[in-house]
Amino acid sequence: REEGSRGVLHSFTCLPLFHANALYLSFSAALWLNIPVVLEKKFSAGKFWRQVNKYKATVVNTVGAMIPILLKNPQRSEDQENSIRLVLSAACPVDCWKEFEQRFKLTIWECYSAVDGGQNFIFNMGNAPVGSIGKIAKSKYRILNEAGQDCSVKEPGELCFKILEEGKILEYYKNKKATNEKVRDGLLHTGDLVYRDKKGYLYFVGRTTESMRRKGENVSTFEVEQVIQGHPAVLECAAYAVPSELSEDEIMVSIILMEDKTLDPHELQNWLDGKLAKFAIPRYIRFVQSLPKTSTHRVIKNTLQEQGITADTFDVETDHAQ
Repeated sequence: REEGSRGVLHSFTCLPLFHANALYLSFSAALWLNIPVVLEKKFSAGKFWRQVNKYKATVVNTVGAMIPILLKNPQRSEDQENSIRLVLSAACPVDCWKEFEQRFKLTIWECYSAVDGGQNFIFNMGNAPVGSIGKIAKSKYRILNEAGQDCSVKEPGELCFKILEEGKILEYYKNKKATNEKVRDGLLHTGDLVYRDKKGYLYFVGRTTESMRRKGENVSTFEVEQVIQGHPAVLECAAYAVPSELSEDEIMVSIILMEDKTLDPHELQNWLDGKLAKFAIPRYIRFVQSLPKTSTHRVIKNTLQEQGITADTFDVETDHAQ
């Protein structure tokens, strides 16, 4: 329980307990380690550091855009004085990783697990390259392309865990169809896109359900979002596919700007030139006040796609809003 001169460990989470991230990484781990755990109702960037410091929390778990949002908050004295020593992160943007550690004087451990992933976990506890989710034995997984073939090094594909125990049953309760889609040929299909480097370290790319196809190329919404969120005027964004007049998809992004910031769509496109492939740069740009989210802070892309190309959406190709 003791962490040297830093005192007793305290866990903090502002994520819902019906999700594996908070349930296992914070709540269950705290019970197992016999340490205090603080449960906050929801994430608030403005209150976050005040909340963790109030309870002297030393370990916290994060998801999605929490880290870049906190990083874009104005610097305060609590940046250096906060009590957090360890962040258990899911999908931390590579560009934010070291800057976040240095600014807030803490360490990030990147974690991966699928809620319905057969209890498979991967951790980067500082022993893997920045941006990696870690390494597991190759005998336990495969990375498959759309044709069901094994991907080569640095080729993105679906992460599939091998069912190693003979007779082991993995299924959705009373849902045979979903089970057959999830588990087939001795593999559990996660729906997550990853790639591996030459040393076997894995890197999260996105979700198979959130990939886009433009001009004959597959585009990861995750990659597009991570790059756009690096713009100093952008607080948060969501990239998604909308119908093209020709075929395949066009890429649209909805953006929440930093307070008192403005951003011209053409300025954003010029800024993205060289940071994203030409085919991955969004055609449609919309500035919004908020994004629809689940209680686990995931953006509800279906809602945005249903809204489609709205009257206030800027089309960079035609140079005007709809």
